[in-house]
Amino acid sequence: MMETLYHSLKDNIRTLVNLKNWGEEKMEVVNLDHPIDLTVSLNSEPCVMALGFFDGVHKGHRKIIETAKEIAKKEKIKFTVMTFFPHPSNVISKTKKIDHYITPLPVKKEIFKCLGVEKLFIVNFNTDFSEFSHQQFVEQYIVGLKCQHVVAGFDFTYGYKGQGNMDQMVSDSNGRFDVTTVSKLEHNHEKISSSAIREMLITGEVQKIPMYLEDYYSIKGKVIRNYHINHNENVLTIKIDHSYHLPKKGLYKITAELDNSIFDGTFYVPLHNTGTIEVHLLNSHINYDEGNITMYFIEQEFGNSQIEEYENMFIVI
Repeated sequence: MMETLYHSLKDNIRTLVNLKNWGEEKMEVVNLDHPIDLTVSLNSEPCVMALGFFDGVHKGHRKIIETAKEIAKKEKIKFTVMTFFPHPSNVISKTKKIDHYITPLPVKKEIFKCLGVEKLFIVNFNTDFSEFSHQQFVEQYIVGLKCQHVVAGFDFTYGYKGQGNMDQMVSDSNGRFDVTTVSKLEHNHEKISSSAIREMLITGEVQKIPMYLEDYYSIKGKVIRNYHINHNENVLTIKIDHSYHLPKKGLYKITAELDNSIFDGTFYVPLHNTGTIEVHLLNSHINYDEGNITMYFIEQEFGNSQIEEYENMFIVI
């Protein structure tokens, strides 16, 4: 089954590569700080708004976004998404801090654009914002931005200490906008969530992620150095976003998309994300030292303990 899934998703990578040059949809990006600039409110248009942090933009998130998109199309108004940065846990001290992401903000923006989002609101989640009551959030960030229909997941919360939920949203709307709550999406009786995907990265079980993410887990980067091992193998040094949540330390089988070509390879994931990685590409002959690359994690080949045993064997010899 894993082999079938691998080849199926490898075909998807090829399809995405072929579609890359068809042209890009425009998406307006609006960064929101407290208080919201008056001109932002005045220039807002009636819209449908999908709300959420959307780390990973997994299947559950896409269900929310696609629901909002369909409503916007039906009502013939702007299709928007509101997300937040950084993760609320960086401000709310009683929660476990999340400062590494399945999809760093620039990658998330790119995905939203591909999904047809016309306008993206990015709220600066700081201390002032975290102290907003649920009523203040609705008045300034929903009504104030002329939202006519809110779409969010069943577990979305807002306002001070998350006191607002989707039932409260209906009450806070006071009939001024519609509210659609998207139900839970599950795989094998487990909720599809960013937390579940992070746990798979922590344990190195990357082969399970496609069932949640709709694709293999991937990271994007820029090649900054390339050297040849022999006539058809390359080792690339790649610069990546420091905020990527890398899988557990170990050796992983990957598929890489580079310059509209696809290569198989391996990637030894270090203990910490330093912003620079090395990837070994097989059956490749790449002659340039720069370029954008996307690496898809297929499965873990060796875990940390196995690598230590391997290294210790050479020490003994």
